[in-house]
Amino acid sequence: MRDGSLPEGVRGVGPSIEIIRAHPHFVSKVHARGGFVHVWTVDEKADVELCLELGVDAVITKSTSASELVRSLERVVAGERVGLETVVKGERTR
Repeated sequence: MRDGSLPEGVRGVGPSIEIIRAHPHFVSKVHARGGFVHVWTVDEKADVELCLELGVDAVITKSTSASELVRSLERVVAGERVGLETVVKGERTR
């Protein structure tokens, strides 16, 4: 799975932020194979920034301040809008 391959019929993965920190290239490998990446539990500013830089598709957080941080960090990179969907305590915020 670290090569980004997914089992047949699986379209996405939900790794923890610890896995993404240890293997940041995993995100691009999954995307290259047409999958999506939802990362949990992203509560720290540095982790939100990392997820944005890597282009993850969604973050799950326990912190409403992390959700606000995601919205404030959304930006335009190389002419392309970068943004995340966030889920805070079970409610989508984007």
